[in-house]
Amino acid sequence: MQKLKYLFFFTVSITGVLIETFPLIPSAVAGREDLPFENLRGVKNLNLEVDKKDCQLGMNKTEIVSFVYSYLNNNNIPASTNTIQTSSHVLNVSVNCEYNEFLSIFSIDLQVNQFINLDGVNTKVITYDNGRYGVIGADPFVQVEKQQLLELLQEFVYDWKTVR
Repeated sequence: MQKLKYLFFFTVSITGVLIETFPLIPSAVAGREDLPFENLRGVKNLNLEVDKKDCQLGMNKTEIVSFVYSYLNNNNIPASTNTIQTSSHVLNVSVNCEYNEFLSIFSIDLQVNQFINLDGVNTKVITYDNGRYGVIGADPFVQVEKQQLLELLQEFVYDWKTVR
């Protein structure tokens, strides 16, 4: 027999207390891949950048850099973590989240950005874009974050190797 967990929300009214119950929200994750992976064909190496400014849950920026860099290195994808850009292509990993005591909403994006000069202005062009977004309830965010990053990296490595 399966037990259902419930969240309790209390609303106080003048006549008393109204109690509403809702089943605990299960985790839900969706993905997207916006650009054709053939765009990776001409990319020779990548500078790795991680953006995680507003999300205090899960891994910190340094842990994400290490996780992503190790995975790329183990799969023979040339990447650098130098702050001085050594490539015109940047692999940007962005983790965003909003949370309260009951649930977390997140998005994780993996993009390859290329910087080109148009009429003297450096312009960012997105070469590759893949991401995940979702809602989680009781699951620890760090586990979900690592799993979603791993899946995005697996897809990226597959796409990278497919065009070579």
